Amino acid sequence: MNARYVFRRSDIKDDQDFMSTPSGYCLLGAEITSDFSISNHKVKFAIRCENLLNVVYRDYLNRLRYFANEEGRNLAISLKFDL
Repeated sequence: MNARYVFRRSDIKDDQDFMSTPSGYCLLGAEITSDFSISNHKVKFAIRCENLLNVVYRDYLNRLRYFANEEGRNLAISLKFDL
């Protein structure tokens, strides 16, 4: 499990940018991995999810923040074989 909290930037004035700075946000994530072997070959299986709660947010350092929100929930499944 992991959590990341980003505070709202308070050092930028509203007249210094096209938009006011985005609000702060908290993102939760989780990852589960398992290692096993199949006939002398090591196999690693992993499932990772970022932004579990599907929080709508805008990152101040993203150049596209003026136009769109960041990605929502992201699920990744990986399978690695060592031959």
